[in-house]
Amino acid sequence: MIPTTLARQLRRGLEDHLQAMFPVATPAFRDALPALLGDEPAWFRGPYLTMALPFREGNRPASDFFRHVTFGRQPYMHQQQAFARLLDHEPRSTIVATGTGSGKTECFMLPILEHVVRLRDEGVQGVKAVLVYPMNALATDQARRLARQIHDDDGLRGRVTAGLYVGDAPESASMAMTEADIITDRETLRQHPPDILLTNYKMLDLLLLRPRDARLWRHNLPGTLRFLVVDELHTFDGAQGTDLACLVRRMEARLGHPERPLCVIGTSATLGQDAGAGALAAHAGRLFGQEVPPEAILGETRLDLETVLDLDGPRPDTPGDPPVPDPRAVMRLVDDPALAPLELARRLVPLYFPDWTPADDGPDASQDAGSHLARELSRRLRPHPWLAALLRVLGGRTLPMDDVLAGLGSRLGAFAPDAPGTAPGGLSRADREALLLGFVALVAVARVPQA
Repeated sequence: MIPTTLARQLRRGLEDHLQAMFPVATPAFRDALPALLGDEPAWFRGPYLTMALPFREGNRPASDFFRHVTFGRQPYMHQQQAFARLLDHEPRSTIVATGTGSGKTECFMLPILEHVVRLRDEGVQGVKAVLVYPMNALATDQARRLARQIHDDDGLRGRVTAGLYVGDAPESASMAMTEADIITDRETLRQHPPDILLTNYKMLDLLLLRPRDARLWRHNLPGTLRFLVVDELHTFDGAQGTDLACLVRRMEARLGHPERPLCVIGTSATLGQDAGAGALAAHAGRLFGQEVPPEAILGETRLDLETVLDLDGPRPDTPGDPPVPDPRAVMRLVDDPALAPLELARRLVPLYFPDWTPADDGPDASQDAGSHLARELSRRLRPHPWLAALLRVLGGRTLPMDDVLAGLGSRLGAFAPDAPGTAPGGLSRADREALLLGFVALVAVARVPQA
């Protein structure tokens, strides 16, 4: 998904819908609605643009934390902090409040998998971790991801079981762990309780109360259940937060250990560090019925701009460096709803990088070819003066398009209204926006290779 492209398509769709719903037959007023829709402040806001810098990596390898779980890259700093807290001799409750794409799931899932394998090797049976999701779709998506992770890891396959128990019984339930599915057959879950249970808070309430589900917990001794994870913690407020708080206390009373509270884990990309560690810790403490200190709130740590760009000296910000694409050619591609992100990037590349022609892999290119394009884009974009200027204008903020264009115009001649080398009168605002949207589409596809 290219957010800027999606925003334009959404706006165009809304305009078409409104004009179709309110046709004007009177000739004198026929242009009234299009004119009103053209008044942007009255109908639309944005698009807004932001670009977050990459997350900072920790200083310890994953092998320092895991004996059974494989993690194929250097952990981010917040992941390293989560591993240290959750794999301690006495796991400590943790709230992961980092941005989208920061690996929040790995923060809790990998320590839970490590913990489960250790207990299974000791012959401990029963549900050892419960993961609560606010929506069944999130739980189902996580179930597929967990199935692949367990199947692909030699240290986990055949040694860890996970089950999904949400909503109505599935039509084609899975009775065993597979590459694509965890256990979803309810009778199988009752007969062979999983190590990890994925559910929602309403279903979890039923699982603790219904007699027919009592077998699910028959192996759980006090202390067997060690982890309770609540995804999207910010959604649990008001009445729903009260329901969850009561449920946590009932669960702990029935399955926990009176002298050792559950290790609770919350995640949220919405609350983040701006909410304040103290306020977020207090909210989590009320939900979970235990003290959650401010140091339990793990925020994100990002690289600074100069490190990301790997600047070894001043970069030229002159209009002739690099070449300026034809805005109309860029806009035709950006406005084409049939182009998937990778194919859009392939067609934009020759406009922004005339000396580079990506391999012609077609719209159905393989994942490896797409990854190669993403990595090569990252390599070529880093020294590009437009990227440095754009990141400096944004400065970690979220800005409306007009502010971004104005900031770029003061740094790059290519974005100035009277850009040298253009037709008389310079580039129009629409032309400059087209150049920016195409460039942002390339940045959205680019990926830094993982170590």
